[in-house]
Amino acid sequence: MREQVGEQFVTGEQWLRNIFIGADQGLNAVFRGNPDSTISARTGYMSLHNRSKTWSRQEKIIDWTFKPIDGKGHCSQAYDADSREVFYGLKTAWGSQLMLLTVALLCLPLAGIIRGLVFFDVMKGASNPQ
Repeated sequence: MREQVGEQFVTGEQWLRNIFIGADQGLNAVFRGNPDSTISARTGYMSLHNRSKTWSRQEKIIDWTFKPIDGKGHCSQAYDADSREVFYGLKTAWGSQLMLLTVALLCLPLAGIIRGLVFFDVMKGASNPQ
């Protein structure tokens, strides 16, 4: 018989963050990225090492989206936290452009959702840490 050590429960805020991260990693895999890494970390890496305008634009969009909960530099923070991962670029310019378009279309409503969650104190904002 196994002894139960204890149960752990996630807060509503952590549950939401887990959902965002899982969706982020899944979308990264769709765009031929490492499934264990997020689009944010990949974008932070590619913006730093590739320096293409597409990755730079994508970084600005993602950073703006997550600014209320992470402050400045969301993509570079994500890359720093995930720096031991392997990051894949995209072989074609159209692949990068398609990823940028997808990220832009998803980030606009997501930015509104995040700002609403911070406003209603469901998620802690960057200026209001736990």
